[in-house]
Amino acid sequence: MKLKEIAALAGVSPATVSLVLNNRAGVNERTRAQVAKLLSEHGYSIRHETTVPAKRNILYIRFRGSGHLFESVDDFYEKIFDGADSTAKKLGYNINVTNTNLTGLPHLLDEANQQSLDGIIFFASEFDPIHADLFSATRIPTVVVDSRFPEHAINSVTVESTFSVYQALRYLYDLGHRRIGFLTANEATGALPERQNAFYHSQQKLGLELRPEDIITLPIFVDPACRAFSRYLEQTTDLPTAFFAYNDIIAAGALKALSFSSLRVPQDLSIVGFDDSLVCSLFSPALTTMRIPKQKIGELAVKRLDEIINGDTTVLVSLVASELIVRDTTAPPRSPQSLAVSTHA
Repeated sequence: MKLKEIAALAGVSPATVSLVLNNRAGVNERTRAQVAKLLSEHGYSIRHETTVPAKRNILYIRFRGSGHLFESVDDFYEKIFDGADSTAKKLGYNINVTNTNLTGLPHLLDEANQQSLDGIIFFASEFDPIHADLFSATRIPTVVVDSRFPEHAINSVTVESTFSVYQALRYLYDLGHRRIGFLTANEATGALPERQNAFYHSQQKLGLELRPEDIITLPIFVDPACRAFSRYLEQTTDLPTAFFAYNDIIAAGALKALSFSSLRVPQDLSIVGFDDSLVCSLFSPALTTMRIPKQKIGELAVKRLDEIINGDTTVLVSLVASELIVRDTTAPPRSPQSLAVSTHA
């Protein structure tokens, strides 16, 4: 039966039948019930409005300390954010990104408490955990990324240091290296304290002698690191046979300095970085490094936040291990003798 015929049976206009069929307003309840009954008897189904769930909101806070770490670590933040953003979309969240520093953070968190936010992801590479009390008054579910607050019950997802660094040193040890130096950073931000402690622990675990003169502090930019390492090479005749670097940027600076010297990599000196950032493919030889699964960290952070939003009260600290990526800057040591170094511009 056509809608026009049903309208005639009900004593209403075809437009009224259409309104009832499409579940639209403008028809009184008695007439709606009569027309709906006729539609149903003649094989029509009333269209029910589907409720589209409102998008939920996550505030992604990118904390800046000196700002130097973000400027030097090329794709680290971007890859983690990509993982977070894609996962948030799959779970029905909008991500709003904002930057802040220590001065602005208290006000930002206070504003967040007054907004309709479902959760916060706090990117804390440059944040000192001694200020973690700032989060004590936050009622909003929060997950910290690239750091952890040992004295506070706050969920976090970060890079595991102890096993990751041990993998790097164990690899050098198995190649035959017995004197391994550390290229550290001149700014105690991000994962530096944990990674540095992991280096010392791994040295002891492998029975290696820790020589203070083999701990070289460099800036966290390629060219300044290059200049500083060049000065070290000019002043030193007794070098380790290998170096483990805090990150790839510092390792790249050392590689650039070595390209101006008489030393060859990896024949005379091996280097292992950490991160597997874009810079690894920009220098020759290609850098052996520890690969951080950056996108996975962002993905895990959003999934954990979603669990908290949905009622999980457990506090979890998730540690993500790194993977050794062997390229061209590592080889067995040439000889146990000290290396003579000359440099040229």
